[in-house]
Amino acid sequence: MANSLSYIRLSFLNIKMPKMLSICLIDDHPLFRDCLTLLLKSAGHEVIAEFDDCIHLEQKSVIKRADMLIFDYKMPGDPLACIKKIKSQYPEKKCIVLTGVTAVATLHAINDSCVDALVLKENSTEELLQAIALISEGKRFTSGLVMTKINRSKDVLSSRELEVLPYLIKGVKRAEIAQRLFISTETIKTHRRNILQKLNANNIEELREQALILGLIEE
Repeated sequence: MANSLSYIRLSFLNIKMPKMLSICLIDDHPLFRDCLTLLLKSAGHEVIAEFDDCIHLEQKSVIKRADMLIFDYKMPGDPLACIKKIKSQYPEKKCIVLTGVTAVATLHAINDSCVDALVLKENSTEELLQAIALISEGKRFTSGLVMTKINRSKDVLSSRELEVLPYLIKGVKRAEIAQRLFISTETIKTHRRNILQKLNANNIEELREQALILGLIEE
């Protein structure tokens, strides 16, 4: 019955039901993993392994057996670096970030990475199933809520300024930011000036306060 319900949900969305997938979960909340496992099993998939951080995942051969990996974002290790490494070794592996993060700068960074799908934990189960089905067909998926948040933020900061913002707030040196984003230090200087001006901030502490108020970053 559960599989039939999942099929009905996807049929209603005009999405083809994917074949059974072997899925690995990486999330540091056991209760959430248990609930997610029940959902995935009801949709006809198999959860073959669970991890509570990225560090131990990278040391396991389970990656070779998994068709898809679903990551939380805020947990021990660096999920985006882990996904990048997996994709470089196994390009066919599908990776979803399923997160409770709401900060626009973070969502923008995740969405601009090599992930196949970005879904929020506040999304419906149908939207997660939709993401799984679409990326199984080789497509990419970004939650509508995420796109709404990102598009609204463009009225405040450009996409590049959203990339630079977290580095400024963390106090990262201009040369290092330039190296990470593959742009010149003069360009970083210009972005810094424009970001401060747009957020009506005189210094980094004021910038941080304004960014928090606008939901661009999290505590």
